[in-house]
Amino acid sequence: MLHKAILALVAILCICFYSATASAKGFTCNNKVVREGDTTFEVKKSCGDPDSEENIGYVKIDDAYVNVVRYFYDLGDGRLLRILEFRNGVLHSIESGPRS
Repeated sequence: MLHKAILALVAILCICFYSATASAKGFTCNNKVVREGDTTFEVKKSCGDPDSEENIGYVKIDDAYVNVVRYFYDLGDGRLLRILEFRNGVLHSIESGPRS
């Protein structure tokens, strides 16, 4: 009986840790976690094509020019819009926009 209680506690802690990690630097879409550091290919594979895409172009950051592109994902009624910024094809930041 004690063994089952310990296993249940470990499972709950793992779920809580997974949820906290996913929300800290990423988000879930289609039951897959998208994180900073993922490529545009990996994000599209997990989430599909974005609802909107904005090509910012080349921006000078720390003595180098990087290509900046933003993807916008509308996750549905009452959920926050997700704004993903890629630099040279790598996910640099994930921001939340207004609710849809």
